[in-house]
Amino acid sequence: MIAFGTFDHFNEVVAGLKGSIAMGAGMISDTLLVSSLDEVSTEYGLLAEAVSQPRLTSRPHLPLRAGAHYHDGKPVTVEDVIFSMESFKKHSP
Repeated sequence: MIAFGTFDHFNEVVAGLKGSIAMGAGMISDTLLVSSLDEVSTEYGLLAEAVSQPRLTSRPHLPLRAGAHYHDGKPVTVEDVIFSMESFKKHSP
């Protein structure tokens, strides 16, 4: 991947607050859902197996795929997802 300029981190959480994030840094981590390239407003599960929302006032339910794991083979847990979401809420603009 080619990019002009420089970078000093790959941390998406603080991308707008501190330093310069590397071009394409979003391509090195997976998300719960991924956008469809040919369907407007459609997303499919990547780390999440499915999405359901029992009532309009309730929070969505996103069960993780059984095979979701890190580069070292350790499984992705619900606690990992909660930590990531809390970090984004706290630090991301």
